[in-house]
Amino acid sequence: MAAIELRNIVKVFSDKRRGRDLLTLDNINLDIEANDFVCLLGPSGCGKSTLLNIIAGFEQATFGRTLVDGKQVERPARIAAWCSSSRP
Repeated sequence: MAAIELRNIVKVFSDKRRGRDLLTLDNINLDIEANDFVCLLGPSGCGKSTLLNIIAGFEQATFGRTLVDGKQVERPARIAAWCSSSRP
């Protein structure tokens, strides 16, 4: 099982000004194993940030499944930040 699995990810945005839909991601399939180093490359507006937002749970794909450690991503993971107030 991959650490991150993307299955048939599709993302469509509605362009209300032009009255049409914009296909941003089309049938993305990707497996990323633990400790893999991955780069997303492409021109401005091609969907790199949208794909990262879907993996992080900040956006929902229009269609498809996003799994992290075998669990469906539906919202951002709860991360607790901790800062020490003591000074050396």
